[in-house]
Amino acid sequence: MHLEIAAPATFKRTHNWYYGVREGEAVVALWLNGFNFNGCSTRCEYWWVQLAGLCMNLSLSVFDLSLGWLAWLWTLPMLSLTVRRYRDAGVWWPLALLQRVWLYRLQSEPMTLIIAGVMLLVIVVNWVICSLPSQVQP
Repeated sequence: MHLEIAAPATFKRTHNWYYGVREGEAVVALWLNGFNFNGCSTRCEYWWVQLAGLCMNLSLSVFDLSLGWLAWLWTLPMLSLTVRRYRDAGVWWPLALLQRVWLYRLQSEPMTLIIAGVMLLVIVVNWVICSLPSQVQP
C-alpha cells in the first residue's frame, strides 16, 4: 500500500500530511497522525476509519473477545481524528472533547432510558457534525 502524502501547499492549509487519503490508507494515516490535534481531516478519512473500527468490533464480538487494551489504544488517535474533522467542518473543535467526556461520564451511570436517550442524542449530533462538508478548500 502506497500512502499518499499531501502537497506542501495542502499541508500548510490543513496541517495534515495525509489530508484526503482514501480507504485503507485512512486507517494507516490514523496511526501516523494519532497525536496531531492540529489541522483538518476529510469526511472520507473519518468515515473509513469508523468503518474499520466497526469491522474490528464486530469481528471481536463474533469470537467473543474483549476489546480491553485495544479500545484504549484506539481512543486517542480517534479523538485527534474527530477534533481534526470538526475543524474541517468549521465546527468549534472543543465540542468534540466535551462530547467524549460527557459520553464517558454517562457510561459510568446506571443505564436508564433517559441516559440511553441522551447518549444516543450525543452520538447522532457527532455523526451529523462529522458528515458536514469541508470548509477548508483544497
